[in-house]
Amino acid sequence: FAAAAAWAATLPDLAKCQQIGEACPPDTQHGGPNPLSALNTWNYALNNLRAAVLHSGVDVDPQLVLAVAQVQSAIQSFLAYPALEHFGPIVEAASRIFEAMLPWLVQQPPAKVRIAPAPRWLEGPRIPSDGQTGLSGVSFDLANGVRMPAIGFGTWKLEGTACYNAVRWALELGLRHIDTAEAYGNEAEVGRALRDSGVPREELFLATKAT
Repeated sequence: FAAAAAWAATLPDLAKCQQIGEACPPDTQHGGPNPLSALNTWNYALNNLRAAVLHSGVDVDPQLVLAVAQVQSAIQSFLAYPALEHFGPIVEAASRIFEAMLPWLVQQPPAKVRIAPAPRWLEGPRIPSDGQTGLSGVSFDLANGVRMPAIGFGTWKLEGTACYNAVRWALELGLRHIDTAEAYGNEAEVGRALRDSGVPREELFLATKAT
């Protein structure tokens, strides 16, 4: 937990988003340096900081607990109703917490946490860990009995020839599940790549989203 918190809080893209500007544009799309990605990263870092403190066995300053809770509450409010004027104060508060805690975090050993087995009704597809199973070998059964590959190839921010080539290469590697969306603006390139690949249509799974 400590290593994850320290890693997230020192990511280069996060450093670009100390304030909104050219390096951190107010882009509502996911991916890349932008306010939403930055605050999700800060929230991840804070969650891991809380876990690191919890499993360290040390006494915790109540002011730290309160500060983390206040910042995370502000992050959730921003994610629900993004008000750009609130971004700077949230980042400043999160940065202050990690400036104080980073020296402690980097000295912490890994924590051992006992995790209870998940109830059988929560179990999803089992992901092989033998290092031998190919990506196309990981699948789950749909309600109609069709077996669908669990690993999909994402095409977000792929356009034109780059998108076409990437999908063709993914198919050549054995992937049979491709993810796109109306909002991506690349459905035509994805479709051409699927058609030109020569892979039988009954082997292909295409995930899309209606905007």
